[in-house]
Amino acid sequence: MGPRIVTTFMATVILLTFILGDSLSSNEAMVRTISKGETISFLAIKIYGFYNEEIALLIADANPKIGDLNRVQAGDKIVFPQLVDSKDKPYCLRTSASLAVVTYLSGKSFLLKSKEKEWKSLDANTILTPGDKLKTGKGALVELVVNHTDVMRLSSNTELLIERLADKTGGPESSFRISVGKFWAKIKSYVERSGKFEVGFPTAVAAVQGTVYQAELMADSTANIKVYRGEVKVAAKPVEGQESATTGSKIGPPRQVSGPKQVSMQQWVKIVREMQQFSFGPGKPPGDPESFTEQWLGNWEKFNQERDALFNDGSANR
Repeated sequence: MGPRIVTTFMATVILLTFILGDSLSSNEAMVRTISKGETISFLAIKIYGFYNEEIALLIADANPKIGDLNRVQAGDKIVFPQLVDSKDKPYCLRTSASLAVVTYLSGKSFLLKSKEKEWKSLDANTILTPGDKLKTGKGALVELVVNHTDVMRLSSNTELLIERLADKTGGPESSFRISVGKFWAKIKSYVERSGKFEVGFPTAVAAVQGTVYQAELMADSTANIKVYRGEVKVAAKPVEGQESATTGSKIGPPRQVSGPKQVSMQQWVKIVREMQQFSFGPGKPPGDPESFTEQWLGNWEKFNQERDALFNDGSANR
């Protein structure tokens, strides 16, 4: 065998060894190059189907050269290790925990953790729990994935409180309260359980399943909801302090009867269906939902549709 043949043969062996070695290592770990708009938690949900503190620690251990995983940039290569369940590390069992995670953000936003008094800057991959409050700054945007299934995005100058989060152990409801601002929600269909996703407004509550919609709340508590897929059930909130006619009370001594009071609005429920919008607010009875078309879409709508497409492979709405 001549020198040239030996050299060619050895080069072929080295190449095959590299290829086979790489394929074997891919069974244990996956290397992903960060693209624009991707975060560690976003990719973890796409790869593993969930994200939590244990997953964050595993990824950090697998990437010791990355200083801050919350600030990765497009082009960075990140190792996502293979998950192996064991008695010591039951990763899949821990996915039943109730949490939301920040999978994307731009601009400056802030977080007030439950039972804390000071607002702090919000980072990507932050894990949120009931009682936490979010506030987006001017020109900012935040994306949340709730319990690894539902997607919610907050536009600029929006304030949101996480009241409750559903879980797989029996908690059927995720509930939020918006004070002001605009959000977009992509909510899964709960076939396996009687769950629902609620957002509270000052004068009403919107409950959804299997829905894509956006809502905007003005400073005067006037709100508008647009449904792109599925339907939203909007119901008026009971008036605080209102007592039913059947509420019993003790008979006391004679007293002066107060003058006439304004009667509160009658309770109402509206179903807003696909490609319909509905406006409501304090001080006046609501009208009926009206149809709208997608002849004109702003940057906000286009951005959300593009981000939704990234989740349409089932990675977040499993």
